[in-house]
Amino acid sequence: MENQPLDTHVKADAAKPPEIEKLFRAVIKSDASDIHLKVGLPPKMRIHSKLKNTTGEPMTEKKVEELFLRS
Repeated sequence: MENQPLDTHVKADAAKPPEIEKLFRAVIKSDASDIHLKVGLPPKMRIHSKLKNTTGEPMTEKKVEELFLRS
């Protein structure tokens, strides 16, 4: 189970939260210390000093910009 991707899908409330909030919730739920976002790769989380793949889609430049520039 150690090498299996982590599920980053978090159920949305009635009001759709910002996408970055979903990622942060997944980080908290997984007890991760940080998240790595890189264009061309799905998000990764650092859990107990090891990088773990997530089940998220590969990040595009547009997606990364939208995560941080949307209010």
